[in-house]
Amino acid sequence: ATAQEIVANAQLIALEERLPLSLILAVIARESSFNPVAVNNRDVGLMQVNLYWHSDRIEEVGGPEAMLVPNTNIRVGVRILKDYIAAAGNFHGALRRYNGLDKNNSYPEEVLSFMRTFQSVS
Repeated sequence: ATAQEIVANAQLIALEERLPLSLILAVIARESSFNPVAVNNRDVGLMQVNLYWHSDRIEEVGGPEAMLVPNTNIRVGVRILKDYIAAAGNFHGALRRYNGLDKNNSYPEEVLSFMRTFQSVS
């Protein structure tokens, strides 16, 4: 998938799920650097969806192989992120959870920095 196709998919999903496109692109940038076949242990695809923690959602869309399909990966990742935003009440808390609650790092700030960059060019 080209960057243009990834952004077009993300834009459609952002509209459907009512989330800022800049947030979705920021997570993709931080998680996979826009590499649709990125794999890091059990984290797969553009949004690095965790095969263990989100196995139920992954099975619903066709199993682990489906996480290498950009549109499917973005859709599942965005739904997870949206649940976390609802639970946390803000992007920072949702991003901390998306990265792993037990991790004490600058992940949320890094994603929010990417988000501001994407907002400034849109």
